[in-house]
Amino acid sequence: MSDESQPFTSWQNLYEEEVSKRLLLEATLAEKEKSLERTLHKLKVEEQRYALAFQGSQDGLWDWDLKTGTLFLSQRWLAMLGFEPGELPATLEGWIDRVYERDRRDLEAAIETHFKEPQSTFSHEYRLRHKEGHSVWVLTRGVCLRDDTGEPLRFAGTQTDLTQQKTVQQQALYETLHDPLTGLANRTLLLERVGQALLRHQKDTKNSFALLFVGLELFKSAVDTSYVDQTDWILQEAGKRLLEICRHEDTVARWGGDHFVIFLDGYQDEEGLKILSERLLEKLSMPFVVPSQEVVIPVHIGIAVSTRSYENADDAIWDAESAYFYAEKNASSAPVLFEDHMRKKAKSFFQLHANLRQAIEQEEIFVVLQPIIDLQDGRMMGIEALARWHHPRFGIVLPDTFFQLAEDESLKLSLENLILHKACYAYQSWPQETKPSFFSINLSYKTLEDNDFANNIFEALKEHNLSPQQLKIELSEISLDTAGDSIHWVLKRLMKKGLGFIIDDFGQAGTSLTLLHSGFFEYVKMTRSLSAPTQTKDLIMAKSIMTLCQSLSLGLIAKGIETGQEQDLFQKNGGRFAQGYHFARPVTLDEARELSYTPPMVP
Repeated sequence: MSDESQPFTSWQNLYEEEVSKRLLLEATLAEKEKSLERTLHKLKVEEQRYALAFQGSQDGLWDWDLKTGTLFLSQRWLAMLGFEPGELPATLEGWIDRVYERDRRDLEAAIETHFKEPQSTFSHEYRLRHKEGHSVWVLTRGVCLRDDTGEPLRFAGTQTDLTQQKTVQQQALYETLHDPLTGLANRTLLLERVGQALLRHQKDTKNSFALLFVGLELFKSAVDTSYVDQTDWILQEAGKRLLEICRHEDTVARWGGDHFVIFLDGYQDEEGLKILSERLLEKLSMPFVVPSQEVVIPVHIGIAVSTRSYENADDAIWDAESAYFYAEKNASSAPVLFEDHMRKKAKSFFQLHANLRQAIEQEEIFVVLQPIIDLQDGRMMGIEALARWHHPRFGIVLPDTFFQLAEDESLKLSLENLILHKACYAYQSWPQETKPSFFSINLSYKTLEDNDFANNIFEALKEHNLSPQQLKIELSEISLDTAGDSIHWVLKRLMKKGLGFIIDDFGQAGTSLTLLHSGFFEYVKMTRSLSAPTQTKDLIMAKSIMTLCQSLSLGLIAKGIETGQEQDLFQKNGGRFAQGYHFARPVTLDEARELSYTPPMVP
């Protein structure tokens, strides 16, 4: 190659190199442009995703510029409080003014703490005041943007409406601490408040309190009455009456069943307690108006005060309950203030209550037998089976006590079913040559209404090879007096199957004489006050009942004859059948077998 061609070659190489660089640059720019487009598209997608997610969350946005003091509140943030854009000042003061005063100090303290701690996150729950006045629970979360020195520049974040969640939580908490039937405080809430008061009292004895244990005899009264289906309403009404008398700061709680406890925080003196208790008794003693009748429920109140230096809430309430128990057992119409001796008696009662179900399961309940005598020939014409409970600690417990303990209806049915089988066994085991013509047991009218228990009667008789005609069921006059018209259908149904009936304790209540005319009863067992009358009016009534029973061909049994003189008086006035300690005390099966047809006490 000549020297002349060398410059041309060099220029050509430079040109090709430049072209290559340009092409490479264009390719690089094109790739970057595509990459930028992809990045922008990705950012747009992410932005849309974030916007959709944020829109779905229903959260509000806020952004506070700490240098200028301006505040941005999103439309959703404003809508939570019922505002349109522009209605609420875009300043921190406009926000803080909407915060409930009780929550404001905690919110400001939480913000200040976040500003001082760069690594912290901000999250706080509080209440805002809605445009219409009601409260809105919110959760505010945010983060602080700082300069190189750590000084806060901006504070921004989100706000979530928690009102519905809080409402559900508060309702759940309310249900946890309140009785579902009456809406009153329950045991949990009562014990918590009494416990807090006890701590205050232990620090300073001037912080006194008192407890009133209020008990209605509702379930006892309702068992044999026509208003048994109204007990829930009566309990609700009783709760309302208690609230009407008590102060707003007092705690009225349902302790269980037909029992209530009133917690008085900061009572002043025992005289004031007495006045309040008497007002409560007066209010609760007013009739409860249920369909077709007015019902008066017996009520008693026991009181315990903080001056006894209790260690825990349970002990304080226990003493108030012991005082109530004492008032109930003594039929006291006045409130009773707790004294030490009451605790022991109440403890015995409640221990019996706890042992009763076990006693039924282990058949600690047994029957004793008391003859019913035909005074014309001294013949033992029947026996009454009476229930007893042989308690390992308290000895023999009478039915008036343990039936009172059996507040649960299913427990009563189990108890009466056990007594039924024990009575059937005792009568079936009696020697045939001296066996009376019938045996009787005491049942409540409410028990007979239970179809399952009625069937149990006939099953028990069949199991022990007895006929229905050999069993007489004794129903107290008081239960019959409150049974209503349905008594006719129940007794008629059972009579068709062969059962016989006795009216027990006749003369205690104002039973309609139509029951005596009904044909349902074979015998009338006259109450002791008329069987052995000590007053002229009782003697006149006894003679009238004797005459009526004779005209209706009803056997009249004098109950509770204890002396020969009482027997003579009864026979002199035309009486024939009698029962009582004068002839024989209630005896066991083995002892009863020794009784002859003609006991020596009968002339």
